[in-house]
Amino acid sequence: MAIAVARLALELAEIGHDVRAYAEEEPAQRFQHPRLQWLVRPGLFVPDEFTADLVISALAPVWRRTAAAATGAGALERLVYWHHAGGIQPSYGGSLLAASGAEVPVDWQRVAWLRPSSWAIEEPTPGSGPAILVPGAGLPKGGHVARAVALGLPGLRWFVLRGRCALEDISAWASVEGARVAIELQVQASIWPRVCAVLAPTRAESYGLLLVEAAVRGLPVVCSDLPATRAALGGYATLLPPEAPPQAWSDALLEALAAGPRTPLRLRPYREEVAEALALLAAPQGVEAA
Repeated sequence: MAIAVARLALELAEIGHDVRAYAEEEPAQRFQHPRLQWLVRPGLFVPDEFTADLVISALAPVWRRTAAAATGAGALERLVYWHHAGGIQPSYGGSLLAASGAEVPVDWQRVAWLRPSSWAIEEPTPGSGPAILVPGAGLPKGGHVARAVALGLPGLRWFVLRGRCALEDISAWASVEGARVAIELQVQASIWPRVCAVLAPTRAESYGLLLVEAAVRGLPVVCSDLPATRAALGGYATLLPPEAPPQAWSDALLEALAAGPRTPLRLRPYREEVAEALALLAAPQGVEAA
C-alpha cells in the first residue's frame, strides 16, 4: 500500500500539482519530485491539517476519525477516501476514489474510478520462471482449492504468497511436491522472474492487483469470475465460478499453460488514469495524500 500511495503522489506531482504526502519512512529516491514534499509521520492517523484543496486518505481503519476531523476543520467537501483494497468504508460525507470493479455502497454520492495498478505497464519486469503463482494461501484467496489442484498436478512447481492466512494454511502446503510458500513479504519485482502463470481461485477481490500485473506481462491467468476481475481483466483471463471443483481448475490451468504466453493486456498510462479521476473530483492545485 505504501508503494501505491507513493506512486499516486508522484503522478500528481508530475501532472503539475503541489503535493504534501505522508509516509511512515522516507520513500525511495524514485518517488522524489520538486513539487512533492514528503512528511514522515510514523503512526499517523489523520493529516496534520486540512488546508489543501484536496485531501486524500487511504487509511481505512481510521476513515471515520479522519472524516470527523475534516468536518471540524470545515474541509469535508475536500476530503477523499482512496479505496485500494478490501471493503469500502461508509462515506461519512466524503468523496470516494475507488478501484475499478469495486462495489460502492449507496451512501457514497461522489465517486471517481482509478485503476490502482496501471503503472505495471511502465515497469514490466518479465515473467520467465517455472512456477505457478498462487496469490494467497488462505481461504479468502482460495488457497485450499489451489492446493487441491497442486496435489493433482505433481509435475508442476508452485510459488505461494502467504497473504492473510492461518498457520495451518501455510503448513498444509508442505505436503505438496514442488511448492514453495513465500513466508516473507514479497516485493512485486521479485515475484515475476519466478513464475509463468497465475492460478487464483479467489473468493473476493477488490481489483486483482497481482492478476493485472501478470496480464500486462502476457502471463496466463486463471481466476475466479467476479465483478472485480471482469472489470480489471476484461476478456484476458480464463474465468471460472469461484465454487468450481478442483478438477475444473486443473483442466483450465493445463489448457492455459498449453496455449503459452498471450498478447499482454494493454492499460492506459497511469498518468492518464490519475488525471481523469482528478478531473472527476474537480480538484484544484493543492493536494495532500496520507
